[in-house]
Amino acid sequence: MLKALYSEILVPEAVWRELTRPLVEAWEELPGYIDSLLEARRAGWLKVEDVRGPEGLRLLEELRHLDPGEREAIALAVEKGVSVILTNDKLAHDEALSRGLEAKWFTQILLDALKKGLLGSVDEYEQALKEAIRAGLWVSKEVIKKALEQAKCVKKPYRP
Repeated sequence: MLKALYSEILVPEAVWRELTRPLVEAWEELPGYIDSLLEARRAGWLKVEDVRGPEGLRLLEELRHLDPGEREAIALAVEKGVSVILTNDKLAHDEALSRGLEAKWFTQILLDALKKGLLGSVDEYEQALKEAIRAGLWVSKEVIKKALEQAKCVKKPYRP
């Protein structure tokens, strides 16, 4: 779904380490996303990058109050001129907005997928959200309720 929404995704090293921790630590049961994640990287549309430029490195210092993944995501986006980042951290969301980035919650990514017809119904939207929550995504009950209300208002793309 992400490939259909965005032609390329940049993942900071710290986020990659978080996502692949189950592999590195040889968990008995791997999360379901691992195979798709590795395939996306092999296919080349998901790229893992370090923050290297002076502006990005300065931001890493400035954003020390954020977790490493959020800190690197904002710094990498600014460094590479990327306009949208995905975060589910309120503080990182606000920091990204203050730097002129469009910060999207996971629920907004799913809404974009619903609007483009990648999710066929509100039920599919709700199912995708529930699966992400089961896999470890934390979303408050209020946010879930608001997201489902927004999903119900989405106009389906015209398909003759």
